[in-house]
Amino acid sequence: MTTDAFPDGGIVPQKFAGRGGVQPGFKFANAPEGTMSYAIIFHDIDVSLKGSTGDVLHWIVWNIPASAAGIPEGSVPAGSVVGRGITGQNQYFGPGAPAGPRYHHYVFELYALSANLDLPPTAGREELLKAMEGKIVAKAAYVGRFRTEAAQCVERGVAPLTNFGIELRREVFPGAPDHDAGKRSAGGVAIRRHRLGGTR
Repeated sequence: MTTDAFPDGGIVPQKFAGRGGVQPGFKFANAPEGTMSYAIIFHDIDVSLKGSTGDVLHWIVWNIPASAAGIPEGSVPAGSVVGRGITGQNQYFGPGAPAGPRYHHYVFELYALSANLDLPPTAGREELLKAMEGKIVAKAAYVGRFRTEAAQCVERGVAPLTNFGIELRREVFPGAPDHDAGKRSAGGVAIRRHRLGGTR
């Protein structure tokens, strides 16, 4: 799994970040014989939701034809199905970690599958993982790091506020479900508490 968008483990450019960001293109190679399709799960692993192992799901897509050998920038090959992420929408949602001392790690997980999946576009990560059971023949991953620069955060009106070691961050998730125990929401604006230097 390779891309020219940014190096593995490198910083994700602003072009590919946030709501409205461009989905990066990838090339796939060396898949095992019998690979029929691919699936991708793109998520922020530096977030823990409601004290669970869950994190922020930015994008999922499956039934990428093996013959495509990748995905082009800004789109997916014909026949691919884009599922629902954290926003409840069927589209790519780029990295959006707010300004702060830490970068978040965003992982593109690639699964090579021995079959296509019979899933509707309304499916989410749990349904995708269940459907892939017994069909995974290989797996790869590509990691990007991101944090919003302070100047951009101020322009968007989401500059972090700090108080006694607690970082208060405001992030907009219109229509998103309540997925963070440390969140108080109103009007689609999520206020999250995070201890500086700790895990999210």
